[in-house]
Amino acid sequence: MKSKKLFGYLLMLGGLCLIIYTCKMFYNYSLPHILYYYKDPNAILVLYLISGLISIISGIKILKQKLSIKKAYFLSIGFYLLSVIIAFLVMIY
Repeated sequence: MKSKKLFGYLLMLGGLCLIIYTCKMFYNYSLPHILYYYKDPNAILVLYLISGLISIISGIKILKQKLSIKKAYFLSIGFYLLSVIIAFLVMIY
């Protein structure tokens, strides 16, 4: 029981960190005095935000015992890897 709470809180913390990082990048991209070699498109940043939200929602469902730990982590990490792969493909082309 305690391990489910721990995994739920860790998943929510990871999603929150991803959301904070992505919001910070949105803000930094709008500043004209910061130069970047490469900027991610806004659509990719939105995918990262959605991935963070999915992680938080999965963590909440773990805490409410509506979702197993394996399924929640598979869903969260899978969607995050999907957005990273899409970002990599956008960067190549």
